[in-house]
Order: sequence, then structure tokens, then C-alpha cells
Amino acid sequence: MEGQIKGFLRTMEKHQDCKDAITQLSASRSAMDHTISLFVSKT
Repeated sequence: MEGQIKGFLRTMEKHQDCKDAITQLSASRSAMDHTISLFVSKT
């Protein structure tokens, strides 16, 4: 997740295509959702 957020920030700093930024955010959201699911299933 950290790498995806950093990728998003680099995309924004370089004023790259918005589509690339959304891809990074979507990937980090998916990773976060998966982590939450794992955490909840263990408790």
C-alpha cells in the first residue's frame, strides 16, 4: 500500500495523466480492503 500511495504522489507531483493517479488510488484501496478483511476474519 505504501508503494502505491507513493506512486500516486509521484503521479500528482509530475502532473501526469489523471488516469494513472486513479489507478494507483484504486490499487491502494483494494489492498486496504483486503487487509481489513483479513484483520476482521482473525478477530
